[in-house]
Amino acid sequence: MNAALDDAILAYNEHRWNDAIGLATAALDAEPNNLEALALFGLARYQIGETEHAVTALEYCVEHAPDNPRFAGDLAELYRAAGRLDDAVRMLTVTSKLQPDALSLLEAAAMTCMDLGEIDGAVRALSKIVELCPDSALASFNLAEVFRRAGRYTDAIAAYDRALALDASFAQVHLQRGLALLAHGDYVHGWPAFEHRLDPALSRQPALREPRWEGAFDQTQRVFVYSDQGVGDAILFSRYLPHLAAQGVNLVVEVPTSLLGLMQSSMPSVTFIELGGPRPSCDWQIALGSLPLLYGTTADRVPDITPYLQPSPEKIAGWQQQFAPFEKDFLVGIRWAGNPEAAGVRLRNVSPDELVSVTAGIENVTLVNLQFDQSDAFATACKGHRALDPASLVKDFADTAGLLQQLDLVISVDTSVLNLAGALNIPAWGLLNYAPEWRWYGPSQHSRWYPSVTTFRQERIGDWSAPLAAMRSMLLSQLQQASSA
Repeated sequence: MNAALDDAILAYNEHRWNDAIGLATAALDAEPNNLEALALFGLARYQIGETEHAVTALEYCVEHAPDNPRFAGDLAELYRAAGRLDDAVRMLTVTSKLQPDALSLLEAAAMTCMDLGEIDGAVRALSKIVELCPDSALASFNLAEVFRRAGRYTDAIAAYDRALALDASFAQVHLQRGLALLAHGDYVHGWPAFEHRLDPALSRQPALREPRWEGAFDQTQRVFVYSDQGVGDAILFSRYLPHLAAQGVNLVVEVPTSLLGLMQSSMPSVTFIELGGPRPSCDWQIALGSLPLLYGTTADRVPDITPYLQPSPEKIAGWQQQFAPFEKDFLVGIRWAGNPEAAGVRLRNVSPDELVSVTAGIENVTLVNLQFDQSDAFATACKGHRALDPASLVKDFADTAGLLQQLDLVISVDTSVLNLAGALNIPAWGLLNYAPEWRWYGPSQHSRWYPSVTTFRQERIGDWSAPLAAMRSMLLSQLQQASSA
């Protein structure tokens, strides 16, 4: 009986990591060969960020207890956390022989396969879980998510449908199914399913007294349109506002504070207020992201009024003055990372060095920093390149819009800046992961929503080499054509 080990297990389960380390150490002092104590010691070290120490401890446990599936499974997870994916696969293979029907093992295998870009392996692992748990809506949902991330939308929708047949109240399934339908181009069924994003179980929504607006109006009534998602979505869906204003709808529109100035200069006939701020009383309310459903938007009938955003003349004049010394350069703005709090952002980001490689060695190209919060990273990546960093002059999206209008080209991963370039009708290249957000899908490289945006998508999950090479080739071709014209 090892009382210190029992206390260590309790501390670990209560997430008291340092206490667990100390108690596991005491347990090892009492029994130096106690592998359970050593494994717990390692796992607690991992929880405080000491992954390599954790790996060493679990490697010892596996070496001395090779038939213990839990030690092998924990080591596989630690390898995966450390980025040692080949070792993770090797250890998962060992574990699968010891415990072929372990659900946690199959889930770990699926996640590791996804990290490696091996979709078929992930599908096999999650399909096995569905087989073992045929009554589990969660199992079908997880399988559907892998299909969606792989761009296999027909399979994803079928798996979402199975999950809903088992649990019709599973809110996340309804929403993700909607996103898959939209990406698949089925806007007719996608928009109603997209409304599940407003479910209180999935997002915080404002407490509104007004009834939902269904499109009927008279000019004596006001419609409150509230921003229900992020900045990129607010930019995307604001294209509907000029249509409504032109019809005579009296609009009060709530947008994130960073967009307020740009929206006011772009649509002076619309009343804009900042997110969460005071507003006048209104007769109706509707979420900004619900306007495509209201309009009956289909994949082949997306309203295109670009440019529908426009910075003020004063903003434009100020930026023209800043860029006057560079008027003979080919100016390329770059942004390599999105909002760190956004879901799935890690899959969308690229390193600054990789993005800078698109223009390496090309004469007369000046890179312009659009990653305003990472000036140091921009400077490091651009050593040896012609570069300009205006980050200190950018305070909001009105500034960003004025800046973008001075550029010859914007190159960005999936961010609000890419949406903004599209709304301004500025030439932009979107560097997209293997299964990007629904808005970027279409029958060609050109977005249905932003005609000025050309998309370059990964050919393999996690591998940016092909789209970056395609970008570089197109840039060289365009510059060569321009110089010979």
